[in-house]
Amino acid sequence: MLYFTRPIAKEYLKIGAQKTNVSEIIGHEGIVKKKILSHETGQIKIKGQIWTAVSEDGSVIEEKSEVVVARVEGVKVIVRPKSK
Repeated sequence: MLYFTRPIAKEYLKIGAQKTNVSEIIGHEGIVKKKILSHETGQIKIKGQIWTAVSEDGSVIEEKSEVVVARVEGVKVIVRPKSK
C-alpha cells in the first residue's frame, strides 16, 4: 500500500521541491557594494539582496558602479559593467 500512496503523498506535500526563481535576476541591473577584482569575488546588490559577484571578463569593477547580471553559477552571479 505504501508503494502506491507514496507518489501521491510526495506530490501533495511537495517533498524535495523548492522554487527559488533565481533565474529572474538574469538581465537585471545591480550596484557594486564591494569592489570586484580581477578573477576575485566582490558583492553586488540586486532587488534588495546582496549577492557574491564575479566579473564576466575578469575586469575590475569599482564600488558604486552599475552592473548587469549575465548569468548565475551556484551562489555567485556573473556580471558585466552596464553599457552607457
